[in-house]
Amino acid sequence: MYRIECPAEVARIPTESEDSDSQESNASTNCSLETIPDLWWDIFDIDNSPIKMNSPTSTNTVVNTADLSDIIKNNTKNNYARINTLFHFCGGRGKHPEFPNLTCEKNAVKWLEEIDSRTKDNWDDIGRIELATQYALGSAHDYIKKVIKEAGTPPSWQEVKKRFSRIYPNEITEDILRVKLGEAKRGVGETLTDFFIRLDTLGGTLAEKNPAHKDVDTRMVTNRFITCLPLAFRTYIEEDDMKDPTTVFLKAMKHVNNNPQCKLSDADVYRETKQTVNVVAEPNKIPIGARPKQRTNQICFTCKKPGHLSRNCYHRTNRPGNNPQTQYGRRGQWQGQSSQHGQFKGPGMTHKHCNNCGKNNHETRDCLLPPRGNITIQSQCEHCGRNNHESRDCYSLLRRTNMASTIQCEHCGKGGHEVKDCFLLLKEQKNPLRIYNGK
Repeated sequence: MYRIECPAEVARIPTESEDSDSQESNASTNCSLETIPDLWWDIFDIDNSPIKMNSPTSTNTVVNTADLSDIIKNNTKNNYARINTLFHFCGGRGKHPEFPNLTCEKNAVKWLEEIDSRTKDNWDDIGRIELATQYALGSAHDYIKKVIKEAGTPPSWQEVKKRFSRIYPNEITEDILRVKLGEAKRGVGETLTDFFIRLDTLGGTLAEKNPAHKDVDTRMVTNRFITCLPLAFRTYIEEDDMKDPTTVFLKAMKHVNNNPQCKLSDADVYRETKQTVNVVAEPNKIPIGARPKQRTNQICFTCKKPGHLSRNCYHRTNRPGNNPQTQYGRRGQWQGQSSQHGQFKGPGMTHKHCNNCGKNNHETRDCLLPPRGNITIQSQCEHCGRNNHESRDCYSLLRRTNMASTIQCEHCGKGGHEVKDCFLLLKEQKNPLRIYNGK
């Protein structure tokens, strides 16, 4: 017969005939196992044997009444919570919204392995299952109770782990691995060797999952590794090297060792790549010296000499019968302005003056002499975007404002167009031997 120390409330209750001295002595005496209520035996499922317990901090030892009282007063969760630093699991999140102060493990398989490592000694399957149930939160708690029922009676810890891992798998799919490989970039402070090992590990995992795509994954590993290398190194890569990432890695390390001035920081590689992309994207601009010159086979209808048009001719003067609005300036451009040189005052005088050479009969933009000082001989129309005329002389603007009827061609004498747009003049330029007589 085993004897344990019983608390006062468990000892035999004295009768009324007993005096106070006998009550105190009975309360402090030892009691036998027969005095323990039958409910206690049902709780611990023991049959006339030494009272033992399996807990995270104890071994198979005889339990005294103080431990029994502690077990009765505290629930099972508090007893299993004696394991320190064991994270909870709430379904792949770091924090559960209902328990923000509890740290949760995101990896289910790692969490189950941690339980195994903490319960190697003096733990049975029932204890491990109960521990996992107490440390599972939210939906994970509901799922683990479900798999316990499906694992049989009594449930096996290995079967519970197997079924629970199916609900929260740890294995990464092939598609996720391929996306990670395609988006892999060298991290801040990551060396070439570490970056290559990370890429090669992803490629090897993909090759194990799908051997048929091994060549494609291997080439992807090589391409991702080359992106972190200078553009000058790519000239050393041959087509056969792309099939073996290790060969490219060895060549890259050799290139870096032989060229100490070679910059391999992320900023330098990005800047160099960006400059190359911009050069390729920009259109090829033809230098000014290589641009084709204007045709010299054009015939001037004023002096009948080749090499220029009538609007650029020095011998061009106003003829009577022209548009009266342009006789004293182009559509009144000199109205309200004083003449600087005195040659814009009356009929028969020229209405053009060049500020570049100081002569009349042409404007600065039409001058054939090289520009003098800061004088610009090119002007651009703000309406049509073409050169060699200003906005006030734009025919397209006049056409939109119904003023084209006031324009008269000085070559054919007809209205509605200027000399540069004259169809007969264009026809003569194509056939220089024909001379138009004005009729």
